[in-house]
Amino acid sequence: FWRNLGGFDLTFQGYCNYENILAKFRTFFDNPVNQAAGCTNTAEQELNILLGGSDIDAAIKSICKESVDNFDSLDFDDIPRAGPDFVREYYNGNTEWNEEH
Repeated sequence: FWRNLGGFDLTFQGYCNYENILAKFRTFFDNPVNQAAGCTNTAEQELNILLGGSDIDAAIKSICKESVDNFDSLDFDDIPRAGPDFVREYYNGNTEWNEEH
């Protein structure tokens, strides 16, 4: 997941939802360097302001959809970065990946 929110990026792995976005934003926001002088908002209040303050669910859905739409895709053969022979051998049970638990 990646999203630019007003001059900073949030990047994380995992499900794109409000809880995960808030957790990552809280890490960013809790650093005093990232807070305006005199700001008394909590991370949750500040995130809600950045998301428009009204329909947070719609804003989160839009952010998550945009992130997926802008994510580069890979061909299945490119996932292991080892080519189609690796994929064939994987399906046949002949790779080190088959031995890992």
